[in-house]
Amino acid sequence: MKREGLYDDSVIVVLADHGEEFWEHGNLGHTDQLYDELIRVPLILKLPKRIGRRGKRVSDTVRLVDVYPTLLELAGLPPPPGIRGENLLSVDPNNTRWQYAEIPRLRSIRGEGWKLIDHLGSGQDELYNLKEDPAETKNVFADNPEIADRMQAEMNRLKQAWEPGPSESEEREQLDPKTIERLRSLGYIK
Repeated sequence: MKREGLYDDSVIVVLADHGEEFWEHGNLGHTDQLYDELIRVPLILKLPKRIGRRGKRVSDTVRLVDVYPTLLELAGLPPPPGIRGENLLSVDPNNTRWQYAEIPRLRSIRGEGWKLIDHLGSGQDELYNLKEDPAETKNVFADNPEIADRMQAEMNRLKQAWEPGPSESEEREQLDPKTIERLRSLGYIK
């Protein structure tokens, strides 16, 4: 890219869609859990030189859902109505950025130094104080009902705000059955 004179004007994104578990929570591989070793992934974003920003490590929560609106902004394109995520170039670091994840039978929310894993009605919910226990080894759900309730309310708010609208449902119906089944088998759609 540099030899062809394209590098300085290019956006390069390197990311992963999931991590891997190596027995941290009793499983190996990409299991059906929402622990951080599975859902916290790298994101490297190389911006065009014209943006005027250079290598900077961001410790705040950055979500993969934010990549799309960021790329639209960099391309000078308006975001479509109802888009999820935020342009990472204009995120206010003073606001809490909640990280939401969902797979069949589980959903989680992470923010303000805490993480809640909701086992969807099974009564086995988990709450972790990530400042004291970043490896998610000590479930403190029973000791912190007020924090769990607040995080559950925030999770419900995000879930409701991010429910697919009619256009997303229509787009899904336009996919061929083989693609839909593949996405379903990977847990990306219900």
